[in-house]
Amino acid sequence: MKIALVIGPPFWLKTPHIGLEYIKNYIKDRASVEILDLNLYFYRLWGLNQKEWLSLNKEFENNLFERTKERFKEEFLNLVKRLTTYDYLGFSLFRRNLNFSLKLAEEVKKSSKNTQIIWGGPQIREEEFTTDDIIVEGEGELPLSEIVNGSSNRRFSYQEIEDLDSLKFSTFEDYDLSSYKWVPLLSNRGCIKRCKFCSEWNLYQKFRQHSPRYTAELIESLIKRYNLPYFSFQNSLINANLVWLEKFCKLIISKKLKINWEAQIIIRKDMEVGLFRLMKEAGCINLFIGLESGSDKLLEDMGKGFTVSEAQEFFTKLKKAELMFEVSIIVGYPQESEEDFKKTLEFLKKNKKIIPKIAQVSSFTPYKNSLIYKENPKIEPSLVNRRLKKLVKFIEREKIPHKKVFIDNLRYK
Repeated sequence: MKIALVIGPPFWLKTPHIGLEYIKNYIKDRASVEILDLNLYFYRLWGLNQKEWLSLNKEFENNLFERTKERFKEEFLNLVKRLTTYDYLGFSLFRRNLNFSLKLAEEVKKSSKNTQIIWGGPQIREEEFTTDDIIVEGEGELPLSEIVNGSSNRRFSYQEIEDLDSLKFSTFEDYDLSSYKWVPLLSNRGCIKRCKFCSEWNLYQKFRQHSPRYTAELIESLIKRYNLPYFSFQNSLINANLVWLEKFCKLIISKKLKINWEAQIIIRKDMEVGLFRLMKEAGCINLFIGLESGSDKLLEDMGKGFTVSEAQEFFTKLKKAELMFEVSIIVGYPQESEEDFKKTLEFLKKNKKIIPKIAQVSSFTPYKNSLIYKENPKIEPSLVNRRLKKLVKFIEREKIPHKKVFIDNLRYK
């Protein structure tokens, strides 16, 4: 049995797709399986810059398939011919690569009746599929294993592996790691928080972690294999369990692994300066924090689990540890009043000397599988745009470091 796991374009370019790597490793002893990084392949063919490739643009996404098919005729025909040699094609669907992936699968179906299509990825939960293709919701290892073993099921839903340490180490042998600065890692799956605006935690039924030793030894094996020093944790948070985090950092230090890593982290009042210093010693060079607002009322409604004063104390500890971090802000949350918005500006101004950078400013988006989506939130686009412009002018006037490319970059214009 031959299986290809496909990540179509456009997709991000910072790291390889780690989910497909896990699936391949789980079934490779029982089937011929490889990962096809079509995102990187077509990115190179087009020769566009990263901003053009990554910017949310429906016209670009909706027409990329036809334009690619027309401009790179020979390469496209050869690709379709290659894809028809597989028994199964597993596509990982995201919002941006959905259109290209669906149309590419249709081309394969026209050329071969023997190649079956498997759809998975986060976007599965957003779409209404009426196809006879195979649909996988949630993790892919167990469903793909059943398919390899001859299952005739067409629908798989949330089959999760309990013991993550039972999984083989990632090798990324099908990816061109020289084209990626960062190597992706997952130290856990799921999230211990339930932020109302977020749909990411809903990708999993329960929270599970690799052990600190597994994670440290995985990093060690990748360093020996590729000698690449930059690692990016793709999980929702690195500090779900502080005992885990301390043990992991001590293992990295004791193994004398000279690495640089980044992760997402939640604000916790029980994290002390000493742990931040330990993280830095273990190679942490940047943390991404979802601040979202400077209003206690909004933070409570969002389900963030911290107050403004706790956020300020958290940032102060990070500053003392000299550990780099960056924050995100949401503008236009349904319950955000003018007073709430002003409080966010006041918080940023008050703490601009301890906040190194604003990583992202996003207009509120009601994701389909988020808790707030069920409340049918009302959004006033003109109000959101006005506040966005005001916030941008504010952070520029206050000289707060930020990247313009990440201002409102999660919304289609």
